[in-house]
Formats: sequence, C-alpha cells, structure tokens
Amino acid sequence: MSSFNLKSKKDGEYFLLKNNNFYTTNKGSRIVLRKLKENNKFLEKIKHECSLKESSFLKLLFYSSDLDKKNIEVISNKILNYIDTDLVCFREKPGSEIEKLQSQQWSHYLDFCKEKFLLEFNLNYSIFPIKQNKSNNVKILSIMKRMNNHHFIAFYFLVELTSSIIISLNLLFNNLNYEEIWNDINLEYEFNQKKYGVDEELKNNLLLKKVFFSDIISFISFFNKE
Repeated sequence: MSSFNLKSKKDGEYFLLKNNNFYTTNKGSRIVLRKLKENNKFLEKIKHECSLKESSFLKLLFYSSDLDKKNIEVISNKILNYIDTDLVCFREKPGSEIEKLQSQQWSHYLDFCKEKFLLEFNLNYSIFPIKQNKSNNVKILSIMKRMNNHHFIAFYFLVELTSSIIISLNLLFNNLNYEEIWNDINLEYEFNQKKYGVDEELKNNLLLKKVFFSDIISFISFFNKE
C-alpha cells in the first residue's frame, strides 16, 4: 500500500512524497503544497483520493502544480473575460418576481466585493453584455497575482462553473454557507422548477456540476488564504 508524507521545502511549503519519492503530476511537475492547514488531514485526504478511479481533487492539485508563467497569463485572461458578463450583474425586468429574488439573493455578493476589493459593478437589465468599469480589470488581476497556485486554479474553475467572478471571490474570501451559495448560483433554475416543474435532464446536469463544485470547495478548504 502506498504511503504519503511531506518534506519541507522552505518555510510554509512542502513537497508531497509517495513512498519516499517525489510525487509528480502527469507532466512530471513535483507537487508543492503552500499554505497547508493541517498536514495529517491532507495526507489522509490524498490517500483516499488516490484510491478512487477518478478524483477531481487530484486533478485540481495537478493543475495547480503544473502552472507556469505562460498558462497563468492565459487563465488570467480567460477569467477577466467574465467581467462584462458576470451572472450577478444580469437582471430580469425591474419589478418582476425573479428580479426581486435576484436583488434579495445577489446584492450582498456585490456589497462584499465593493467593500473588500473596491470593485464597482453596474447592473444589466438587457440580454446584451455591457462594459463594466475598466478599473475592475486591474483590481481583479491584482487579486489573482496575490493568490497562491492552489487558490488561483480553484478560482478559475469556480468562475467557469458559476459564470461569476463576483460569487467566486465571495467563495474564496467570504465566510458564507456553500449550500446557500449553490442555491443562489442556480436561482433561475430553482425559480423555474417551482413555477413550471422539474426538467430532469437539467436536474441531472446540475447534480454533476454540484459534485465538482463540492470538490473545489473541499480542495481549497485544505489551504490557508493569502
């Protein structure tokens, strides 16, 4: 049976070892762990994940370990592309039932980003994207540059999954209930389900997305924030 342990690299950083050898990604990169919270719990988690046929946790760990300057730049640009199309900024017709729910359930995400990061987003009541404040690009890029590789790759996949930089920043830096956030991400689905009935295909797709969402949350829970 494989055994895992940690080897100190420098203050706050560890190499992950498997059977006393450097554990590497499929590309040959050594696994370096930064800002790790609880070493023993992480080693138990790795042992469990390695016993699974497929593991999103390990994929996230490998992605974060394979990051280099070039693909960090590519991923950063992909994230910045969501600024003008952020889910939280798109609203239905003012005064409509769903718009009232959007206001109730999404406003605090905007408030946090404004207070914590000085990000200013405008609401959009059209189906077409609007150009947001250009200063947001600089500020979000600065936030990403301060992230360690684990949080950066988690941030990327959260943005892709939620279609929202705003919600993803709340997930990483705000102390919120993840189940409630998941419901807020899928507000329109929940609204339509109650009003028109269950769409089984969409329901099954969302269940798969929720599994990955939970895996990302589990992954970042092992690392201290910057």
